[in-house]
Amino acid sequence: MRFEAPAQSGPSVVFKKTSVTTDAEGNALAYYTTNGKAGEVTIKVYVAQQDPLEVKINTQGGVPDRVATPMYNAVTKLLTTRANRLISDQPELVNRLKGGPQGGIGNPLGFAATGISQSLTAQFETSLRSLMSFKAKDKKTQAEGALANFTAGEVLPDDFQGLDVWASGSFSRAKGYNSKSTVGMLNVGIDYRLDDSAVLGVLGQIDITKQSGDSSTYDADGLGWLVGPYGVFKLADNLFLDGRVAYGQSSNDINPLNTGAKTSFTTRRFLASGQLTGEFMLEGFTVNPFLNVSYLSIKRKELTGPEEYKFEQEDYSLGKAAFGPKVSRSIKLDDGAVLTPYVKVSGIWAFKELDSKIGTTLFGGEEDIHARVDGGFSYATGNGISVSGRGYYDGIGKNQTNAWGGSARVSLGF
Repeated sequence: MRFEAPAQSGPSVVFKKTSVTTDAEGNALAYYTTNGKAGEVTIKVYVAQQDPLEVKINTQGGVPDRVATPMYNAVTKLLTTRANRLISDQPELVNRLKGGPQGGIGNPLGFAATGISQSLTAQFETSLRSLMSFKAKDKKTQAEGALANFTAGEVLPDDFQGLDVWASGSFSRAKGYNSKSTVGMLNVGIDYRLDDSAVLGVLGQIDITKQSGDSSTYDADGLGWLVGPYGVFKLADNLFLDGRVAYGQSSNDINPLNTGAKTSFTTRRFLASGQLTGEFMLEGFTVNPFLNVSYLSIKRKELTGPEEYKFEQEDYSLGKAAFGPKVSRSIKLDDGAVLTPYVKVSGIWAFKELDSKIGTTLFGGEEDIHARVDGGFSYATGNGISVSGRGYYDGIGKNQTNAWGGSARVSLGF
């Protein structure tokens, strides 16, 4: 027996399984979700080769819908949170080459924390080469009797060639309306630097996501991984290209309505991204034009668990491109600290965003082009401590969705 529901802007339903096997008496049970709009929907039921039967469904109630819709929402929000972080929290691979022989990691262990209203983020980074450089520099400065102020990496020439192992990670916690999320990500890479012309490596990534609603909705958590090659290339003196591809999977659990009737699902995912980055000096200002493109594909397998919670497998994808310039200026102060104000203007094109089957956009916005403006500063001392602040306004050119905010950050080097 097969069920078919029309796609329409008003009340609509989606069957979790469009084909259902009948029992010995010829009966079939089909579960569906609604888009939250009340009214009648006419569906078609196909039995063998007969003409379809038309059946009217009232979308205002029903136990299957009461249970299944929050369930589908829980799945959607979990995938949304993770997908947006996989895109936005990618490591700055260009620094593995542009940042000098230490891959842009100036301290053997860097730690930073960022706080805004209802949100907290912490990050760290380290590498084997920065640790070795610090140890060599430590011995050098002890011999010179000047351990207090050092610049890690001075002992390595710009045309250094060799192997490096590096790691970075982030942890964030955010609270919104009737929901809160926690996301942790760990990146571990191994690469080989070919003097100052290219870096080739492999990057592995682990992500942990926990999403929850209020006491009457759901809890969800997932563990995933991605692994794949990456490369950074110097195309010209002031132009760099970096890119990566990665494949991975995730395992996820959902507790709908906090009933304890946990159901599970797995996903397969593919991520591809690339970026062009320039760096030019103009009248004392540093201008960094950029163009980056990212594409994420997720294939969700069928949910396992009680029959009323099952959904057929589904494919999602997210594609975004960003382009524009970043302009900054470094000002050296009398005490040796460096103050760097900046402004960044981005054009953002969401060229691939799929709507979920319950009428909400899965990855946070329709396909569109809009602009975003960021501005801020950093203040770096000579002993590995820096303080920064930033503000942004997003959604310029969009009719309904705008966002703005700011944050402060403290970074410590050990």
